[in-house]
Amino acid sequence: MRGRSVVSGEGVTDDTPLRLDEAARLAFPDGSISGAALRRAGRAGKLAIERIAGKDYTTLAHIRAMRERCRVVRAPPDRCLLDMRASMEAAKAALSALKRA
Repeated sequence: MRGRSVVSGEGVTDDTPLRLDEAARLAFPDGSISGAALRRAGRAGKLAIERIAGKDYTTLAHIRAMRERCRVVRAPPDRCLLDMRASMEAAKAALSALKRA
């Protein structure tokens, strides 16, 4: 069935092969990621893509794994502040030592 859309996601499991445009619509319903963006992620080695009969497919499980690998982990704010305070204190101490010399 050419051009059939599974937009509702009925019958789609984590391992269902999906064309990249369809996978993008299901995994990112707000439209923020396109099939072309998934293709670029595949070329960059971030997303597993299967090429069958010259067509590119991925699965929702592959997209989930990519999202986990791409997750940005930030240091807790307290640690950032402590590091900044320590740096400032070290700079002040170095400046005071220079002024005394």
